Amino acid sequence: MRIVRTRLLEMMPELSVFLDVEDLKDISDLEGYIERSETVLVMCTKGYFQSRNCIRELRCAVRLGKPLLAMLDLDSDTRSLSVEEVRAELLQMQTRLVAWGLDGDGGPSGTECFDALFAREPIEWNRIGVFQDITMRLSAERVLPEGHAPTCIAGEITQAPVQLPPPPA
Repeated sequence: MRIVRTRLLEMMPELSVFLDVEDLKDISDLEGYIERSETVLVMCTKGYFQSRNCIRELRCAVRLGKPLLAMLDLDSDTRSLSVEEVRAELLQMQTRLVAWGLDGDGGPSGTECFDALFAREPIEWNRIGVFQDITMRLSAERVLPEGHAPTCIAGEITQAPVQLPPPPA
């Protein structure tokens, strides 16, 4: 997630990006951090959906109607989850909420969290430079206001002219 933060700030230096593992000063104000956020990016890993605090963040974001950006890292190790694996994790959420003592707060269910998280197409994280540029452009577009001008990253592969082979003889 640090690289996503770094790349977003390179692209939009005026952006304020909160990264819980670096910027969280008071865990008791976790929901306050979400309230002060415009958009919440969720890297869909097994660890995320098994973390009490991450689930607190997600449920708060859903309860407040915050825009969510689901990011999938399908080329990573076994920590990464597909959309269907995220669904399964969120369906198991109620059991975890009981164990964590968070089940009686009237917050959103696992199904509601899933629906909110995937209300928009997820973005696939890519480690390969030229493809990572596309991931970052798509991510940046999600935090820009509706109706913004088209965006591109200098040198992005989608902006390069396409060389077609000559037609067959």
